[in-house]
Amino acid sequence: MASRHAGAAPASTDDLEDHGGAVIADAAVYAIWWGDPARFPPDAMSGIDGFLTGLQASRYVAIADQYVRRPAKTTFVGHLMETSPSPTHSPTSEEIVAKVCGVLADARQAPSPTALYLVFTDDFPEQSGFCAWHDGGKCPDGRRIHVAYLPNVARAPQCDPGDLFHCNALSAPTRALANVTAHELMEMLTDPDGDGWVDRTGEEIADRCNWRFGGCVTLGDTRWQLQKEWSNADHACIQEKSGSSRVAVAR
Repeated sequence: MASRHAGAAPASTDDLEDHGGAVIADAAVYAIWWGDPARFPPDAMSGIDGFLTGLQASRYVAIADQYVRRPAKTTFVGHLMETSPSPTHSPTSEEIVAKVCGVLADARQAPSPTALYLVFTDDFPEQSGFCAWHDGGKCPDGRRIHVAYLPNVARAPQCDPGDLFHCNALSAPTRALANVTAHELMEMLTDPDGDGWVDRTGEEIADRCNWRFGGCVTLGDTRWQLQKEWSNADHACIQEKSGSSRVAVAR
């Protein structure tokens, strides 16, 4: 996800194209908190736990139905702590994958190719033009995993969209972190390996609508300010799909 300095995504009517790669229709979601707990916003962990729980079977996630060809589902499994120092530099995909593999091994959990491993770090790399990113790689046992790198946006005001709609009373960094998490999670469902649903310029479902907001999104008992996502069915950026329209329509 590009920082706010890149501006809102330019208006376009180009739909996403199916490049034949894998999608993830039913994802187990793990939050991995890497670093000193005192360096995260005090409400970050509980806020993101609630956010990820609320996403399950939500109308926001339903935007992905048309790409994964059945009702998209995310299940928040829980969070894991890793208190070793997080990178102060911009880490490579290999570093993030290796850390996730190590954390899973320590927790005696087998890596899963249909899980989404969201890595939240207590620092933010200097001179970064991004707010977050996602990628994949293999653990030592050969199993492929999908990861997202979500650095501490409390240290990156360029990643804060502002409190446009006053959706909830959580801290600004936690609200901003939920927004970038939504961006990466939706891309991980529809384009986990970089060869799934992208437009002709290589942009993914969330890139197409970066920094575009329409109102509050209700997830469970909390409302959130989340960016819109691209819908081929609507040929536009939309905020959510109604329950009655949870049908796969993309080809």
